[in-house]
Order: sequence, then structure tokens, then C-alpha cells
Amino acid sequence: MIFSSGSGAAAPLPEDTGDGPAVGIDLGLKSFLVASDGLSVEPPRYYREASKKLWVAQRSLSRKKKGSGRRRKAREKVARLHEKTANQRRDFHHKQAWRLVNRHALIAHEALNVKGIAHTRLAEATYDARWASFLNILAQKAEEAAVRVVTVDPRNTTQMCSNCGGLPSEAGKKTLS
Repeated sequence: MIFSSGSGAAAPLPEDTGDGPAVGIDLGLKSFLVASDGLSVEPPRYYREASKKLWVAQRSLSRKKKGSGRRRKAREKVARLHEKTANQRRDFHHKQAWRLVNRHALIAHEALNVKGIAHTRLAEATYDARWASFLNILAQKAEEAAVRVVTVDPRNTTQMCSNCGGLPSEAGKKTLS
């Protein structure tokens, strides 16, 4: 397989580098991440779990008179709920990044267009997953642990044969079925 290091230069992915094996990860919505070594992590969906409490708190906030003490308290409650969700998500991202960095010497991930995906009907789930935050945390942890992280051009990755790495011809292109 050929992987890009982000600068446009393609380099072959080594099978084993240094302290551990190389791994490729695919970020998604059904599974937060699926690694090439078989690791599959379910997405926690913290925002969806907190949405009922947030809805009630925001509705209560909207009914308060501007400038009142009760509005201030309601606004603080909404902020605390958002902060709790963000802290849970950040903790989950740190733990998953730590797990990957400690097991592997090279981590390859798809160069996702998160903003593009967020403008679709999958926006809420995309924002709940926070892939860009996870990739930033992964890069920081990898730098601290001297683990290489490379981005992969997503073009033709779903058409590529997982066995031989070959691409189908135009006549034999895979269908969605």
C-alpha cells in the first residue's frame, strides 16, 4: 500500500517499525474507529445521551427574563451540561489515542474532510464524534511518544482490494450492492 505523509509525497507503509507494528485506522459513525489489527471501538455518543437534559435546561433558560439572577443560574446550568459532554468526549479521545500510541510505532489514518461531512445529514453524529479533535490529540500523544502518524489520501480506498491492493478496472468497478 502507498500512503501519503500529508506533504503529497507517497511512501510505502512498512510492516513493522521499531517498537511495535504499523496500524491503519478508519474513523466512522457506526464504529468510532476500526483498526487494521482488528480493534473496533464503539462511538460513545455523549451528546445524544445528554440531549434530553440539555433540551430541558435550554427551554428553561429561554423562559427567563434577561438580566435576572435566575437566567444567570439557568445559563450556568446549560454551560455546565455542555462542559460535561465536552469533558467526557475529551477523556474518551485521550484514552483511545493513548491505547493506539502505546501499541503501535506507526499509525496511518484517512485524511477526512470533516467540514464537508458536517454539512450533510450526518452533521449531528459527526459533531458528536469530533474526529478532528481526536486526530489532534492522537498527533500530540504520538509526538510525545515518538510514534509516526501519517495521513492517507482517501481516494480509491474503498475500491482497493484488501488482499492484493489492486484497483478494479473501469469495467469491473464495484457497485454499492
